[in-house]
Amino acid sequence: MHNPFITDNPHVEVRQTEKGRGVFALKDIPAGQLIAEFVGNIYESDLATQLPTKMVNHALQISPTQYMYAENRLAEIINHSCDPNCGINSLTKVVSIKCIRSGEEITWDYAMTEMSDWKLGNCLCGAQRCRGIVGSFLDLPENIKREYLAKGIVSDWIRKELLLSF
Repeated sequence: MHNPFITDNPHVEVRQTEKGRGVFALKDIPAGQLIAEFVGNIYESDLATQLPTKMVNHALQISPTQYMYAENRLAEIINHSCDPNCGINSLTKVVSIKCIRSGEEITWDYAMTEMSDWKLGNCLCGAQRCRGIVGSFLDLPENIKREYLAKGIVSDWIRKELLLSF
């Protein structure tokens, strides 16, 4: 069960999948729609892997040393894909980046918010362009970094960090 939040898109539902839970469209959702928002407590840590165990694979990085844990929120349940239909807007909003068809699983690329020591291990997304591992934005192939940045679907804090490094 998840804790509904006012910004949760009303046209999605949580379903069991072979990998656990996932979020699915109940009807066609056009590009640019808010799907869910990470809302929760903020934790300080120099490394993602030093967060409490239950948070390591579920906390959203929102600055170099801050992580938001949205336990049992819809946003936290959305699965990763190396070929996502959603992206991150601002720091915490999951938005559709193309039309999501009714019955389609809603996904985003977790690397859109990460620049830490965190790695998820073997990716199970099954996408044609699957990278095999989920980790930091810095680990993405250059063409994927450019694509995500051009689409504006990378966390604002990463955009600012990249600008500061040039």
